[in-house]
Amino acid sequence: MSLGTALRQSVAVALLLALLLLSRQARAAACCLSATSFGVGRLLVWEDFAIGLSLGHARVLGEWDAQGSLHLNPPGYSEGITRAQLWMIVRLHERVQAQVWVPVLVNDRWSDDQHQIAGNMGDVGGAVRVELVPIGAFKDLPSLAVTLGGAFPTGKRVEQTSPPLFAGATGLGPTQARSVSNRNTPSCRGSCDSNLD
Repeated sequence: MSLGTALRQSVAVALLLALLLLSRQARAAACCLSATSFGVGRLLVWEDFAIGLSLGHARVLGEWDAQGSLHLNPPGYSEGITRAQLWMIVRLHERVQAQVWVPVLVNDRWSDDQHQIAGNMGDVGGAVRVELVPIGAFKDLPSLAVTLGGAFPTGKRVEQTSPPLFAGATGLGPTQARSVSNRNTPSCRGSCDSNLD
């Protein structure tokens, strides 16, 4: 099987999965989404919970060295990562939200006459967001919220992959923790979060 054929097949499988998993009936506001598209999210004021599935695929073109130069993959080598992540956010109290995300990753590697496709569940994560100062509470002051979250080592580490091309790493290994501060101004339209790690 050629590299081009394999690439077309992996894209076709990803598109087929997306079509099969899409809902036939929408039960949400068509104009807006929870702020979960990238990173740690939050519910909008009228939402009590949100559930979603994000799908993505990326091709690896090369790698950067310590001096900041990009080295493209050698001829005949290709690598891709397909990700499906189920996420959910639930409002526990007017100012408290809990969230969880469960990623599944598939890694494909092709090198001249060898290929390997492997996948597994990634590192599962969760977070709690507490709104300390709500939007609009004070006329000229921004809102303030703090999110504490982390990821747990449920994925497969690089050391746990196998020959011939060692594809299939789906996690980083150690438990991770993160805190984020968010602020919104009353006059802000859309997303105006300032994330401070």
